[in-house]
Amino acid sequence: MRRSNIAIAAIAFVLLAVSIGAQETQAQETAERVQLRDGRISFVLPEGFKAMSKEDIAFKFGRNGAAYAPAFAYSNERQNVSVAVTFGGSGFRAEQLDELKKFLESHLERSIPVVEWIERELITRDGRRWIHLHLKAEAVDTDIVNDIYGTLFDGQLLMFNFNSTVAQYEKHKESLRRSAQTITVK
Repeated sequence: MRRSNIAIAAIAFVLLAVSIGAQETQAQETAERVQLRDGRISFVLPEGFKAMSKEDIAFKFGRNGAAYAPAFAYSNERQNVSVAVTFGGSGFRAEQLDELKKFLESHLERSIPVVEWIERELITRDGRRWIHLHLKAEAVDTDIVNDIYGTLFDGQLLMFNFNSTVAQYEKHKESLRRSAQTITVK
């Protein structure tokens, strides 16, 4: 595995895990189902979630600069619960997913002052392997819960981050979980 690809994806992944992502192109929404990459990637938003404006995305996610802010982010009205989608790195192969998971776990533990793991596993959904990292972490202004799913898509690491403040997590965790279960990748 090329170390530089892992480092690039790990940096993007860590930043996403603390609510900071990488750039992507425009999304098309059809009713509640969001469609990305010509419909090859889709998922259903939690009820009441709306696409965030570029300005709101830059404010919420762009603390380390606009280059790290996702082009795709959806949130509740108060923007304290969100779903961000990003793509990182390139040239990855399916057999590297386990090694990438271990590397990302280690990198998260080194990069975030306090990480409390809820789950960290490889899962299979619809015949596709996914990294699943569920954690509590300290963010800039509050503690957050991240439920992150990552898989390979066209040689890149595709990541969904279902993110909430700890204070709002219990209220929203079921709708976030249902939304994560609707992810389809073709």
